[in-house]
Amino acid sequence: MSEFVQTYERLLHSIRHQAANRPVTLVGVSKTVPVPVLETALAAGLRCFAENYVQEATAKWPALRARYPDLSLRLIGPLQRNKAAAAVALFDRIDTLDRPSLVPALARAMEKAGRCVPLPLK
Repeated sequence: MSEFVQTYERLLHSIRHQAANRPVTLVGVSKTVPVPVLETALAAGLRCFAENYVQEATAKWPALRARYPDLSLRLIGPLQRNKAAAAVALFDRIDTLDRPSLVPALARAMEKAGRCVPLPLK
């Protein structure tokens, strides 16, 4: 068993023990992580990942998503308006919305794509 798998299993055990039946999602931040390492994490059962950059995510996640359709992707880095459509197409959630001017671009992209991607609006 790889060191990653052992660490992941220990972490899951600890989270489950401390969460006391509360819903918790373990999110793996995959910025700069190569695909073979992501494949190890996916094989171990991790299904939620976050990326900082749309371009980096676009290069590695579509092929992995085809093999692991139950995975969930989050954008946690800054987003440029010109990448709103790509972000809406790829990510299941956008956790960083750093300026109001992105909202119309994201709304247009969601309408065009026919999908709703949760945003951190309060």
